[in-house]
Amino acid sequence: MKNITYEEWFEQFKPVFQSEDAQFDGYCIDDYNSPLIENCDADKIWTLITEGENMYIIEGFHFVDRMGYFITELPFEGSVIVNMNEMVTINDARSYAVEFIEDHLGISIETFEDSIVDFFNSKV
Repeated sequence: MKNITYEEWFEQFKPVFQSEDAQFDGYCIDDYNSPLIENCDADKIWTLITEGENMYIIEGFHFVDRMGYFITELPFEGSVIVNMNEMVTINDARSYAVEFIEDHLGISIETFEDSIVDFFNSKV
């Protein structure tokens, strides 16, 4: 099973724009009876699903927990899961922590910046 991000999936499989009214900037169809789905190759259909509070795009046509469907220009091979949940890099996490401390606590980060960097590095 291959796990990829939404950005990787978008670039690799090239979802087809559907309409201005569709979810995900016009790429996700929410009607499983759509002629677009019925007339599409099975290996170019992807299902947006929810699992608890998390969202994923999985290859193929599914009903359970579905929120919608994507059609891609390129077919999938094998099992692919697209993780739609927000992920941040360790550098972004550091930046968000610094921003929060400075904005909400009114503390200048310069006094203990090295401690924050050490803390985040120890968690990687």
